[in-house]
Amino acid sequence: MMPRQLTFPAKAHMVAVASLRQEWLTQMENNTHAQISCAGVEVMTAAAAQLVVSLAKGLSAVGGSVVLTQLSPALREDFLLLGLTEFLQEPQHHA
Repeated sequence: MMPRQLTFPAKAHMVAVASLRQEWLTQMENNTHAQISCAGVEVMTAAAAQLVVSLAKGLSAVGGSVVLTQLSPALREDFLLLGLTEFLQEPQHHA
């Protein structure tokens, strides 16, 4: 089964994340793998990182996974510093 494509908003702060949680859970129905695009993220708070961890915990309980894609270098560094490397997709290298 293909991963469900989810997207963080440009400003992934507490208010935005609170409304995303239920929306994402609804979208994940009958799907156990999520790919979350961070392409347009300008600001991400700890609440957004917590949403990723929470979603991953729920999905891993049923054999699923969460992967973040299209992170800016700064956002990638933030997730590395938080020790959340298991959610980072390796950057694609083009020859």
